Amino acid sequence: MDLTGGRSANLSPGLVRALDQFRAVVDAQSDALEASDARFVCPIPCSGCCTPNLFFITGLDFLGVCHHVHRSLSEEVRADIVLRARALVAECGLEEALRLDGAGGDGEPNIVQRCPLLDASERCLAYVARPTPCRFFGRSRFQAGEANLCAIIAGRLGSELAHTALPVVEQYSRALADALARNLTAEEMEAVEPFIAVSTLPILISETAFDPTLILEVCGRTDFA
Repeated sequence: MDLTGGRSANLSPGLVRALDQFRAVVDAQSDALEASDARFVCPIPCSGCCTPNLFFITGLDFLGVCHHVHRSLSEEVRADIVLRARALVAECGLEEALRLDGAGGDGEPNIVQRCPLLDASERCLAYVARPTPCRFFGRSRFQAGEANLCAIIAGRLGSELAHTALPVVEQYSRALADALARNLTAEEMEAVEPFIAVSTLPILISETAFDPTLILEVCGRTDFA
C-alpha cells in the first residue's frame, strides 16, 4: 500500500490526522511548559537550534514536511530550498552526521550549517510541519537524564535545571504510536513501518526534491557524497 500520496504528497486522511494529533501532543506540552515558566519561551527571532542541522529525522517526519510544502510553498521556493540542501550535502554529507550522532550529544560539529528550510528572515518555511526533533528540542529531557535544551534556555535555568521537570523524549514515541493506531487501518500501519528509517533533513531534501515516493530509497543509505 502506498502512503506517500504520489509526487504531490496527497497523504491519506488517516495519516494526516495521526500526524496532526501527534504534533498537537508535543506542542501542548511545550505550550504548558512556557506558560508555567517564562524562561522556556524562545527569543524572537531566533534560529539558534536550526544551526547546525545535522541530526536525523524519520521518513515519516519528512512525509509530513512534503505534505506541507506542496500545499504552502510555490514551486520556485521549493526549488530554492532543494538547491540550498544540495549545497549543504556537498559541503558536509552523511559522515559528519553519523559522527555527531555517535557522540551521544557530546560532539561538536566541524561545520555549522543553516537549515535549508530557513528563509532570509531566519523563519522556518515548514514550521507547522517541522520534524519531531525540532518540536521537542528545548522542551524535553532524555530518559537517561540529559536535558535536551539550547544554551540560552539552559543558561536561564542555571543550577535549577537538574531539578526541573521536563517531558521525556522517548515518551513521544509512544504518543506517535498511539496516534497512528487510532487513525490507520492495519494495512496502513504495515505500510508506515518502513518510514521509521532515518536520514538527515538536508539529504532527504537534496535526494528527493520533496518527492515523497523517493523517501524509502534515501532513508538508511550510507553512500552519499
